[in-house]
Amino acid sequence: MAIKHLNRLNYKWEELSRKEKTDILTVAMLRNICIIGNGYRIGMREINVNIGKHKNNLRIDVLEINKRKNALVGYEIKSCIEDFRADKKWENYLTLINQLYFVFDSETFEKHNEEILQKIGNKAGVYTYSHNYNWITFVKGGQYFQLEPKDETFYRTILFNYLLRKAQLEIRGNNASNSSNNRIRTENSTNL
Repeated sequence: MAIKHLNRLNYKWEELSRKEKTDILTVAMLRNICIIGNGYRIGMREINVNIGKHKNNLRIDVLEINKRKNALVGYEIKSCIEDFRADKKWENYLTLINQLYFVFDSETFEKHNEEILQKIGNKAGVYTYSHNYNWITFVKGGQYFQLEPKDETFYRTILFNYLLRKAQLEIRGNNASNSSNNRIRTENSTNL
């Protein structure tokens, strides 16, 4: 069982929102990829893996690119069992990436492991995150799907989409701040 230790974070897991839990699980998985990657594996957050014109957007939570194997490994982050139950698209990834894992917090997986393992079968693997010890633990491997090797154009498109999404989120973040500042300025000027 592979365990990677993370720096201790200061929070109470049960008081966090689903988004906050998802962020912690995502960063923990990205750090795990980086730690064990030895410079040939990289993880990227929220990547569209269905590349091409007129294709549905299939955005995976974390995509690992393994340079040595020319392989794509996907990680679907699940902050609670309801998130897992509501996921209807995960099997669509299996024709687009070489391997898929689900990442749960350890308490959710322990409580619902039979349901989870029955649903995913051998198609996907599982990692868990222990918020008490800040560890990512490999639980179960999944099937490795042999796909056509990806070419340079594919990786350029993945990188472009990743950078475009980051830029769009940055712009939205700045616009939200600017509109908030404009509202405050407007309120202050009407009080003069």
